[in-house]
Amino acid sequence: MSEEQEPIQHNDLAAAIIRLTERKGTEALVTPAEVAQYAKPPSIKESKGREAWRGQLRHVRSAAIGLARKGKIDIVRKGEAIDPSKPFKGLYKLRYRKS
Repeated sequence: MSEEQEPIQHNDLAAAIIRLTERKGTEALVTPAEVAQYAKPPSIKESKGREAWRGQLRHVRSAAIGLARKGKIDIVRKGEAIDPSKPFKGLYKLRYRKS
C-alpha cells in the first residue's frame, strides 16, 4: 500500500470530525467529504474523481457513528438527527452537539 492509500487512523478521523463540526457550531452541517478532505487533502498528482480522500468515506462514517453514540455529534438525514444505533442509508451530514 502506498502512503496515499493508507487509511487514516480512526482516532484521527474522529478528531477531524470534532474539529470541523465544533468550528462550524451547532447550527451548521459538515459533509463526510469535507472531513475526508480535511484529514487527507488531495494531492496535485491525483486525477479528478480518483482522489485518495474518497477511499476514507467509509471510515468517516464509522468514526461519525462512534461519536454520535457517545453524544458528541449528531448524524443528520433529511434535516433531522437520526439514532446512530440504527442502520441508515444514503446521504448524511454531521453537526456538533454542545455538551
